[in-house]
Amino acid sequence: MEIAIPFLFLWITLSIVTGIIGSSREIGFIAFLLSFFFSPLVGLIIVFDSRKKTIVEHEHQSIENQKKIIAMLEKLYEQTKMNKIDQDDL
Repeated sequence: MEIAIPFLFLWITLSIVTGIIGSSREIGFIAFLLSFFFSPLVGLIIVFDSRKKTIVEHEHQSIENQKKIIAMLEKLYEQTKMNKIDQDDL
């Protein structure tokens, strides 16, 4: 029993640390739960396997920028197509 209390304290502390590290990553709060129920080592492995939030946000922003560029290019294509039709009528 004397060993169980420090072991439980260490387990919970390492799980909280894993949750704190996971909060800056895509996995978030789930990291704490995984490390608490499975083990802090498993939680850390999963946390370091997940991507950082800044990378995910950057990817989403890049996708939105690409969609805007595609929309502008489609609009430009339609305009040039209409100009060509107008020139053919002359």
